[in-house]
This record gives sequence, structure tokens and C-alpha cells, in this order.
Amino acid sequence: VSIRFDNLYAYDAEENAILICHKCENDCDSDFIRYMRLCGLTSDFDCATLSLLHELGHAETVNNFTDDEWLQDALLKEVICYRPVETIEERTSAYFAYWDTATEHAANMWAVRYTKTHHKAVAQLEEIIEETVAWK
Repeated sequence: VSIRFDNLYAYDAEENAILICHKCENDCDSDFIRYMRLCGLTSDFDCATLSLLHELGHAETVNNFTDDEWLQDALLKEVICYRPVETIEERTSAYFAYWDTATEHAANMWAVRYTKTHHKAVAQLEEIIEETVAWK
């Protein structure tokens, strides 16, 4: 898996690359942390660290889904993303619906499990990230 900076967080399955948002602050950070807590997150890692682990989770779970399942999920996520939202509650609901899709949920669960089984390594990773990369 390669990692490169971009304007968003994403996993590119064709290139097996994780895209990391450089110097961005997302309006969904607090919602993402809340959602991850619903998935079982017990640590207080930064949203950027969790986002990196989430994208790595896509790389680790990519083969858990068929091409048709990936396509179906992509179409569902597209519908969710283009649905108009007018309130903060609607925005939060859309984020949660997006993270509830099968491929996103699998990546989130992988990330949560990883933070639990490799807590010390994730803490060290977060320190390195904070020292070397200007996330915000």
C-alpha cells in the first residue's frame, strides 16, 4: 500500500493507495469520532489518525467484497452524498448512513480492532504524524 497526500481521505483500490488529506479540517470530524465510538472505539486518537487507519482498513478488507458488492456500495454512497442536506442533523444522518454502508463499516471496524490490538503502535504513529505532518 502506498500513501500520498491529496485533498481528501480515500482508498484507491486500483492503485492500492491511501490518499491522505493534507492540511484539512473536516466538518465531519466530531461525527466520525462519535460513529467510531459506536463501533467500539475506546481510545482518544485524533481524527486524522483514525482516518488513516480507516483507509488502511479498506486496503485490508478489499477482498472481503466482490466487485458487484463494491459497485453496489459505491452507488449507494453516491446517492447518500448527493442527497441534499439542510440541517446539521441531516448532515450527521447522511454521514452515518455513508459509514453504515458495508465497505465503509468494514474499514471502520478494522480500524477500531487495530487500535485495540496495537494501541501502543497507533499512539507512536500518532506522535510521528503530529511531529512530521501539519494535519491542520
